[in-house]
Amino acid sequence: MKEFDRFELLLWYIDRFDSLRASVSNNASIVVSANALMIAAVTFVLGIAVDQTFPLNTTLRDWVILCCAVTFALLMASIYFSVNAIANVFKTSRRLIKPDVPIRFFFNQRETLEKWDSFDTFSKNYKEMDREKFLELGIAEFWAISVTQNMRYSNLRWAIRFFVTAMLPFTIAVGIILMRVL
Repeated sequence: MKEFDRFELLLWYIDRFDSLRASVSNNASIVVSANALMIAAVTFVLGIAVDQTFPLNTTLRDWVILCCAVTFALLMASIYFSVNAIANVFKTSRRLIKPDVPIRFFFNQRETLEKWDSFDTFSKNYKEMDREKFLELGIAEFWAISVTQNMRYSNLRWAIRFFVTAMLPFTIAVGIILMRVL
């Protein structure tokens, strides 16, 4: 493969992963919104359950409260993983990749700014860097975004799993309420 082709392909991969990251973030945002709606629904059902005028015996009332509490806990876990899918809140790419991956100057903003604190040194080093070194740094960035994308997608999947699992205790709570109404 020609050197120019390797650069073009590398740029395409980096651009593609940027689109994938945006897609995962959008999907995780939708999950956060769905969680917010579910929390409102849980609050409504819980309000009915604790209302002493609603015809529920103590055992059924306790079951509804327990189901709402479990649903709420599962929704909080879903929100936690959704937020991590959006922003990698607790892990930076440097903490996720192995130390043998070179620092990604010019490709990673934080690592670039940690290395050079002035425009003059930044500009000088940029102009002195050869094509092979740029390719190496680009490949390191490609590896780092591959690792972080995998983690983001994994977090999104966990967020969806927790959200779907929250439906079961919520459905039981709603079923108990409806059973007393109908």
